[in-house]
Amino acid sequence: MPTDKQGYAARLQKELAALEDVTTKLQAAQSNRAADDEIADLSNQLRGHRENAARLQMMLRQPQDR
Repeated sequence: MPTDKQGYAARLQKELAALEDVTTKLQAAQSNRAADDEIADLSNQLRGHRENAARLQMMLRQPQDR
């Protein structure tokens, strides 16, 4: 895990990109009436990326102590 603001910002960008990708996949799976387990898996991935992005945003808001 990065420990500086640049590292957190880079990781946040990756999480946001993954969030967008999984959102698109989930929407496609839902519209194509994919299997429930596939939709559940994508929903769990989406939740994880949201949590990671929120955590990274919080880290970016904290004052740098170094």
